[in-house]
Amino acid sequence: MTAGERWSAWQVRGPRAWPYMAVAVLVTMALVTTLVVQRNHLQRSEALRAAAERSFARREQQADLLSILRDAESAQRGYLLTGDPSFLRAYRATRKSIAQCLASPAKPFASAPQIAGLVAMRIDILDRAVALAQAGRHAQAVAIVADRRGRQVMNRLWRTINEAMGRETKGNEDRRRDASTRRNRLYRSTLLAGAGTMLLFGALYMLWQRRRLRHARQVADVEAAARHTTILDSTIDAILIVSPAGSIETMNAAACTMLGYRTVEMRGRDINTIVNIAPGEGSFDQRVGLRNGELGRSYLSDRPARQRDGQVIPVDVALGVMRLPGGDHLIVSLRDITERKRVENAKDELISTVSHELRTPLTSVVGSLGLLRAGAAGTLPPGAARLVEIADSNSRRLIRLINDMLDIERVESGCLTFDRGLIDLRHVVEQACTGSEGLARGSGLELICEVPDEPVPVHGDEGRLVQVVGNLVSNAIRVSPAGAPVRIDLVADGRGRAVVRVEDRGPGVPFQFRQRIFGRFERAFPHDGSAGTGLGLAAFGLVCGRRRGHPVHRRPGLCPRPGDHPALRRHRGRGAGDSRGRVAAGRGNAGRDDARGRRPDIAGQPAPFGEHGDPAGDLRHRAFPPGRRGGLQGRRSGGRDR
Repeated sequence: MTAGERWSAWQVRGPRAWPYMAVAVLVTMALVTTLVVQRNHLQRSEALRAAAERSFARREQQADLLSILRDAESAQRGYLLTGDPSFLRAYRATRKSIAQCLASPAKPFASAPQIAGLVAMRIDILDRAVALAQAGRHAQAVAIVADRRGRQVMNRLWRTINEAMGRETKGNEDRRRDASTRRNRLYRSTLLAGAGTMLLFGALYMLWQRRRLRHARQVADVEAAARHTTILDSTIDAILIVSPAGSIETMNAAACTMLGYRTVEMRGRDINTIVNIAPGEGSFDQRVGLRNGELGRSYLSDRPARQRDGQVIPVDVALGVMRLPGGDHLIVSLRDITERKRVENAKDELISTVSHELRTPLTSVVGSLGLLRAGAAGTLPPGAARLVEIADSNSRRLIRLINDMLDIERVESGCLTFDRGLIDLRHVVEQACTGSEGLARGSGLELICEVPDEPVPVHGDEGRLVQVVGNLVSNAIRVSPAGAPVRIDLVADGRGRAVVRVEDRGPGVPFQFRQRIFGRFERAFPHDGSAGTGLGLAAFGLVCGRRRGHPVHRRPGLCPRPGDHPALRRHRGRGAGDSRGRVAAGRGNAGRDDARGRRPDIAGQPAPFGEHGDPAGDLRHRAFPPGRRGGLQGRRSGGRDR
């Protein structure tokens, strides 16, 4: 599948705007409906206001009618009592006013005909009294006024008008309450509509933003997945993702090429069908060493991997943990080391061949120089003897270099053997001292060798022990200043162990160099002009590694200050009354106590020695107080040397 196809498969559709627009349109329509309802309510309110105005006009009209009727009665009585024509004119004016009032355009009450009839009856009574008074019949006119009929008509008119006004008032009150109820309902509905609209628009906005953010996260996840897939398929190492149950979930293109399988063919199959990373019994996590999300071993070297055609190729396996909700998955990275092993084997064979080819003529050269020095060709002149001595010393140094290279190759290839037997450790120390006398004399140093008078029996390879002690002594000679003593002694530490100590007054080992002290061609001071190739301690470390020794730094640094000199010791415990003893060989320097007068005793880190060989002691660094010899001591280990 191409990158474009993978993107199409993972493509995330963006958020669509039309659902949100549709909801917005619906909300707008609801607002328009609310406005229409408000308009209708305003129209009803206007109608109510007009009805109230008409009601007020009618009530005012009736009040004016009653007032004019009272004025008419007063004018009538004044004319009847005084006969003054001005009262008659006022009476006639009130009659015109009554006629105008009854002819008013205001909408009359529902009982207006009854009121008009009663008004007419009252006017008729008043007119008959005025007419009798004008005819000079005052007694009859007074009798009409004194008659209760007119008062009864007037009372009926009052009651009718009051009843009409009461009904009008009640109707107005009902309409006012109805308008108030509608107004309150419209107010509440408007508030609810406004609040609902705001909430709805807010919710729409939040939903839109949430959808956009989710889409952005999905796009980021898709892009990250595409990048990771591209990186996974572009790497040259085979990478497999293994489930918590140990089955393969997926693998990259390099794994398909290396193993010859397709991803679909391997999905669900156990990882051990390809490479056995979890041997033994139990759950997959237990077998692979996975505890609390951490691996006990994250790197497996030189493991066989099976291809589809049945061929087995060597691979280095790197393991990683990927924590997912479904459990801890393993990332298994396989690197084909076939070509690297071929190159390493060719290199080892070349170095071994060259070393052998160089050592054969050099051995002849050293033998010839030895014969010359011994006088086989007669007595040599002093100048020639000096030249022969220099040639012999350098030839032997070259042979030691070649031997160190061969030993390193033998150890790394597993071909180094030990000729073990019961030996006297004093002979080892004496041979190392004798072999180093020429180097010490040439460097202007004093070589002091001290061994006990009693035999020191141990079980070991005499030649290898001589090589180990000789490497330490030669290293001490190279780093010591001119005229300084180099001391080699063999002592018993009082705990059933024999310790070979080599002490010098050299500058010590820098703190930053201590992790590389046993590496090939490693030198603490490469530009100080001193001789040395950096192979002596490398061979020493590898030979000790075959005996399962390991260094422990007893101080934070090997040489933290001038005057503090490290002691480098390789030891074997020596059981009391048992010839299967242990021997310690080391190089030390006289040092100082710490500020409180005690020896520093700070544990350090193990160096990368070999993993095969016998159980043995430790290799440690320690500073010692003045006047005491340094020594490398370690723990006693039981068992037979194998």
